[in-house]
Amino acid sequence: MSAGRLREAEAGERWLTMNQARKAADVYDRPFAVFFLPHPPIEDPLEVQFRRLRDAPALPWKPSMRSLARRVPALQEEAEALFDAIEEPPTWPEAAELFRSSDDLVRLGERLRDLVGVPLELQKEAARVDQQGYRVFRVWREAIESLGILVLQDGSLPLDEMRGFASPGARVPAVVINTNDNVRARLFTMLHELSHILSPEPNEAQSDEFAGVTLMPPEPFGADFEHAPGASLLERIDWLARTYGTTSDATAVRVGWYRLATWDEVGQVRETIRGRFPGARPSGGNHYRNIIARMGPGFVGRVLDAVGQSAVSELAGARILGVRVEAFDRLRRELTGADVA
Repeated sequence: MSAGRLREAEAGERWLTMNQARKAADVYDRPFAVFFLPHPPIEDPLEVQFRRLRDAPALPWKPSMRSLARRVPALQEEAEALFDAIEEPPTWPEAAELFRSSDDLVRLGERLRDLVGVPLELQKEAARVDQQGYRVFRVWREAIESLGILVLQDGSLPLDEMRGFASPGARVPAVVINTNDNVRARLFTMLHELSHILSPEPNEAQSDEFAGVTLMPPEPFGADFEHAPGASLLERIDWLARTYGTTSDATAVRVGWYRLATWDEVGQVRETIRGRFPGARPSGGNHYRNIIARMGPGFVGRVLDAVGQSAVSELAGARILGVRVEAFDRLRRELTGADVA
């Protein structure tokens, strides 16, 4: 429609047709039902939303971030209703209790591994099987999802604006990761943001340290460093990164913190690493795999199981996943297929 007619519709002086209203819901990124309300819904100001989303970009937000800030809490509410319907209590408070009982980040990382069932050997095996990093990312993602935490991915924001953020919730918290990042970097971001959810007083330095020591524990990492092949420090760091499924840059930082090389040496290596940053793998055209990658295989599986058990209706499941009911069988096949990150 013309700009003049749109202004009249926004001012309430002209009716929209049903077709226009559906299109407007997409354009304004609002549920279609909003257009049947007597008044626009009252939303918290952006400053309030910003305080809730840890590590979100600085204000003012672009429209893409505003949209994401609305979608994530809405999905958290859907997930809460789903978990209540299938009577699945969250276990992440048990992990949060670990953070309240100790400030030893190395020990916390070990206890988290025990809680979610990701021993270091499993992480390293996943890294060996798929050296791009997608398998180890999925291992950790499904482990975190098993706690009742949503792990979502979104690529609507540039990487220099947002790598990830945490959206706390009393029942179903969420971690959001930027798919424009390298998948190995996404793994680190996922653990970093998990710390923001579980820690009673999270800060950036502690969250970075927690992610580092959890993915690369000091003692086994130091032993592997001593036996790492390669004539140069860079070659040894690259080998360790492939072994642990982490980025070479994050691995180099661990080498420095564990005093396995001087910070001057580490700094020189990091300069080389940053000059070759590979970026993220372009997403493929498989619509169903993209849904699983965006919403998480654990959550998608829970929705499909809930539909199969008649805990939620097919229409409710389709609404949560944003697909038609006919897509359920294809999603089930994709869930049992190749790794999705």
